[in-house]
Amino acid sequence: MIRTSVAMTTGLDARACGHLLRQDGQEDLCLATYAPSTGNKRTTAVLTDLVLPRAGETSLHDNASFSGRYVVRAASQAAAQGLGIALMHSHPQGLGWQGMSSVDRQTEQSYARVAQTMR
Repeated sequence: MIRTSVAMTTGLDARACGHLLRQDGQEDLCLATYAPSTGNKRTTAVLTDLVLPRAGETSLHDNASFSGRYVVRAASQAAAQGLGIALMHSHPQGLGWQGMSSVDRQTEQSYARVAQTMR
């Protein structure tokens, strides 16, 4: 069985928390770049940087959503560096690890198709 994981530096974690954990309790999101790292029995996405949204690239409305323009910008930046992109989003009232909802899965599948065309 292959184990899948994600890793990041403490500095990147602090930057992500600074963006994702809002004072108003609203969910938020951002994209990140990552480098794949594989071993005999594991695959790890090593997050390398955040691609923070610019004005108009996200919408906060109890949930959080993002524009295709944001995905294209992040995917272009990642492709130029030979990296992939990952979606990060917060559930401020949640406790511990939370599985992905069907909406989360559909969203990731749609932006994955865009990102793959940027390679």
